[in-house]
Amino acid sequence: MDKTLKIILIGIASIVGLAIVAMMVGTILFFLTIDSMGPCGMDDGPFIASKTNRIPTVDSVQTFLLQKEEKILLYNENDSLSPILTLVDKDKSRWSLDIGVRRFPNTPDSRVIEITEVSIVEKAHSFRLNFKYRTIGGTVMGGRIDVNKNDGSNHVCLGW
Repeated sequence: MDKTLKIILIGIASIVGLAIVAMMVGTILFFLTIDSMGPCGMDDGPFIASKTNRIPTVDSVQTFLLQKEEKILLYNENDSLSPILTLVDKDKSRWSLDIGVRRFPNTPDSRVIEITEVSIVEKAHSFRLNFKYRTIGGTVMGGRIDVNKNDGSNHVCLGW
């Protein structure tokens, strides 16, 4: 093989190798940065759903069974009020949360008014509710809420 061709091939291989290593390092740094952003990663939040004593008018209720005779009730009301999430244990309400958080605190149109397409991941003392949400302004996005079963402490993450 010609010496000049050999030098060119080594140069090309070196550049390609450096590019691959740079992309790998960039990818690792990207995921480390996302992981250090807190519980919501790149989503908006965390927001806190407030505890409430408001009893929803039952326009739409979804029931999700958990372990140990527990169930989650999700109320979506048709009058632009916030969704209510209630944990029921042995037919007694343990707590209720008003999930009417706003993606943008000073923008009324960003308040969550409906939750759909729910899936639940349950742990021993908590659960995660993954969902689609709709705002007063009509925006539909994905979100999630992580809730402690014992006291209802939570944080809500809203996609954008």
